[in-house]
Amino acid sequence: MITNRQLREQFNIFGQQLEPNTVLTLTTHQSWNAEKMKNLVGKFFGRLDRKLLGSAWLERPVEERTDGVAFVEKPNVNVHAHCLVKLDIDRWHHTLRASMDIWKKLCPSGRVHFEPICYPREAIDYCLKETENDNYKFDDQIIILREFHPQP
Repeated sequence: MITNRQLREQFNIFGQQLEPNTVLTLTTHQSWNAEKMKNLVGKFFGRLDRKLLGSAWLERPVEERTDGVAFVEKPNVNVHAHCLVKLDIDRWHHTLRASMDIWKKLCPSGRVHFEPICYPREAIDYCLKETENDNYKFDDQIIILREFHPQP
């Protein structure tokens, strides 16, 4: 049986392979479960891609869509997600503004926080911090954003 420690190590490698340049944190100030948060994260990134890529975003190659991995923390208490993503730096301000507007519609009580990644290893370790808990449910609390990329 694979342990949480082994899964953590694999997600650390995966996170590095994604070459993220931003930690995008979606807060809720709500006591929702991990499944509800996963659905909201999927809706958020779908709407963000639509805003950034236009109405035909579903027909765009996966490589042009927002890609990354999200780690859900504190389900049923104060659920939030730390997302390691690679964003177009040239559109940083536009992406930040769009993200704030989209998240406010999906979760009026929540906030969006962007943090540029200067030290990838530290950012990935931060996003993985909750996985050290033996009760962390990798299947429910880790979201590969490509799960929400319908193929044309």
